[in-house]
Amino acid sequence: MQVGILEVPPESLSSYSPSVILDPGEISVLVLAKTLVNPLVLMDDETARTEARYLKINVKGTLGVLVDAVRKNYLDHHHAELMIQEIAARPDIWISEKLCETVLVSLKE
Repeated sequence: MQVGILEVPPESLSSYSPSVILDPGEISVLVLAKTLVNPLVLMDDETARTEARYLKINVKGTLGVLVDAVRKNYLDHHHAELMIQEIAARPDIWISEKLCETVLVSLKE
């Protein structure tokens, strides 16, 4: 798998006008994703996630990545719980404490 920085062609950016207010990085990600086959974008902002779903782009957030990691045995429950508790406690991360609690409950099922 080749990893690198991809640049979105300016003409592609100018041809996309989202129906909601997004930051330039979110716009670039969505425009680039539309050029790929079955992409998965990682976004936590709910407005950006809604726009991705509207564009029929698969989207996942931080909590979804952690849940998948537990379910695929890449991460144990204990460490995932610690990470989610940290996310819930941090004022600089805009993921609600209620959502974190819901995900913690689902991990125990």
